[in-house]
Amino acid sequence: MSKKLVWRTIPIDLYDYSSMEGWLEHMAQKGYQPQKAFAGRVGFEQSDFPHTRCRLVPMEHSGDEPEPEFLEACREQGWEYVTSLSDLYHLYLTHDPEAPELFTDPVTEDWMLRHLDRRGRRTSGLLGVLCVLAVALIQHISRSDSFNLWRLCLSPYWLVLLACCIPLFLYPALGRQLRKRRVRLRAGIPVEHGEGWEKACRTHRISAALRIATWVLLAILVFLPNSAVGTRDLSEMPIPFLSLNQVEASGGQEAGYFKTGFSPLAPFQIQTNQSLGDSRLSFTCYDLTFSAMAVPMAEDMATHYIDEVFPSLYQRTEVPADSGFDYLAAAQRADGGGWLLVAARKGKVAYLRYSGPADLRDSLEDLRAVMEVSS
Repeated sequence: MSKKLVWRTIPIDLYDYSSMEGWLEHMAQKGYQPQKAFAGRVGFEQSDFPHTRCRLVPMEHSGDEPEPEFLEACREQGWEYVTSLSDLYHLYLTHDPEAPELFTDPVTEDWMLRHLDRRGRRTSGLLGVLCVLAVALIQHISRSDSFNLWRLCLSPYWLVLLACCIPLFLYPALGRQLRKRRVRLRAGIPVEHGEGWEKACRTHRISAALRIATWVLLAILVFLPNSAVGTRDLSEMPIPFLSLNQVEASGGQEAGYFKTGFSPLAPFQIQTNQSLGDSRLSFTCYDLTFSAMAVPMAEDMATHYIDEVFPSLYQRTEVPADSGFDYLAAAQRADGGGWLLVAARKGKVAYLRYSGPADLRDSLEDLRAVMEVSS
């Protein structure tokens, strides 16, 4: 009767073969011998062989079976074939502490590792392609003909890009580590097996946690009910905002609504749309997670709206040099009937689009005061 297997998820990146060997041997020292592998998990059987050594031999192609001649040579040296691992390795083990290494010739071991190196490069290339596709997705969703930093900052879909990039940062480091080992092996210098597996486990856990958190946050943002960021009457506005009354210095009763938004790089977003007679004002303010992003984002927004979207409708105008903003751009409608203004100050970015007789540049002091408390 076969013993019940104890299954454990592989806590190390699959391309870090040496650390994987160290983890398997650590499990053997605890009394668990690997027997099967499936879907990133290893099934262990309880055993009494604490001196078990494990070695992984990379496959040249997924699904390859070990060659009979190689299996026979391994048995003669005291090694036995156990199972395939994630269509990437063949797993061998020995209980004999005196058994020679599976590869006694370093050059032969390097020759076997070339398969792993090649497949790792292909995986890195695929992740790079996924990053490019993620950027294309963001561009498509934002319906923009050109890349805009501010759209990337405000869209939850940038998390797709982040999720793709997390392992992309890890694989080059693993590739460099593998190539260093190969250089030593080609020089005929034997290398240690299993070293650094505990650190590799910690790195893999952090990477996996970041990826899971990224996808969960993306799902929350994508499927967040509209009511959570829905529109409300201006009378319910909880903080000060730049109003049409301030812009036009009138005492009329403005109508309109406001709504809030959220993204990881701009956790506080508020937008108002107001009307007073024939005048209209749209005021949007973003409080960014990283203050250093404010000026580049404002510059990108100004270029997008003034020079790309409305090049014939608005003309850039001069702004005061001592305006008190970190960045300020203003453009007046060609017919003189409105303004477009983008400003950055202390980690916040404001975007205003106005149609009416007033000059938005006369309201810069009010705008600064509003941006001080819009968070």
